[in-house]
Amino acid sequence: MRGAQWVEYVNRAETDAELNALRRSAWHGTPFGETVWQQETARQLGLEATLRPPGRPPRKEKSMP
Repeated sequence: MRGAQWVEYVNRAETDAELNALRRSAWHGTPFGETVWQQETARQLGLEATLRPPGRPPRKEKSMP
C-alpha cells in the first residue's frame, strides 16, 4: 500500500543528479535505483551487460621478463 504522501513524493522535482541518473538508465536500458538493487535486478532480468561500460575492456600490458 502506498503512503499518504505518495502523490507528493512522485511529483516532486528531481535533483540534477537524479535526473542525470534517470536519463542514463533510460538511454542504456539499465534498471533505475540504488546500486545494489540495480545489480540484483539486472542479474534477475539478464541485463548485466547494460551495467558494464561500452566497448572492449582495456588491454593488459605484458610485463617484460
